[in-house]
Amino acid sequence: MKKHYIAFWLLLPILLFAQENKSTISIRAVSEILVPANVIAFNIYFGQEEKDPQLAFEKHKELEKRLLKIIKKFEIPDTSINYSLISISKSKQKNNTNFFKTSQSVVISLTNFDKYYPFQLALLKNGFYEFNARFSTNRVFEARKQGYKRSLEIAKNNALEIAKSLNRKLGPIINIKTSVNNLEKYGGSSAIRIPSSFVSIKQNIKILTQVMVEFELKE
Repeated sequence: MKKHYIAFWLLLPILLFAQENKSTISIRAVSEILVPANVIAFNIYFGQEEKDPQLAFEKHKELEKRLLKIIKKFEIPDTSINYSLISISKSKQKNNTNFFKTSQSVVISLTNFDKYYPFQLALLKNGFYEFNARFSTNRVFEARKQGYKRSLEIAKNNALEIAKSLNRKLGPIINIKTSVNNLEKYGGSSAIRIPSSFVSIKQNIKILTQVMVEFELKE
């Protein structure tokens, strides 16, 4: 997996205080990794509204069967499908008539980008009009693992420099706190070419990993 690293660090105020006779310093370090977007995730929303709750449920199940047929047609594996359970709620219209509305959401991940346009058309032809798509990646775990490793290296290197400037020696790590960001789409390469469609323009996913590392300072 080709990755691009953009790393930076932020030095917090140096904390020199007695903690069980230990002086410490805290460093915040952030690394940014760009990984290729290799997934298109569809968020699909559907439901039915009827006066009779049983009828609303039955019509909803018909929509569900249509979506399952589409999934089978495009050979989408179970591992690429996430869904919510059917929910049904009661609402009242302006004329005080009671209606029962069902709702459900399904997330389907496509790894074959050639299926992007045909899949959209299949949804529309089968009565699914509420959906959106976004770029994603199935390499998040690996990228974050690399990001944490890089962030720790940044924190340690800068802590060494600060300890040296204080005429101190860097001791062991006392505490680590971590955090990650939500995935963000990032533009592709700067190469100039004429694509056959926008979806053929390669995109990247930006993954930020952040660590707050507390080191002991020794004399």
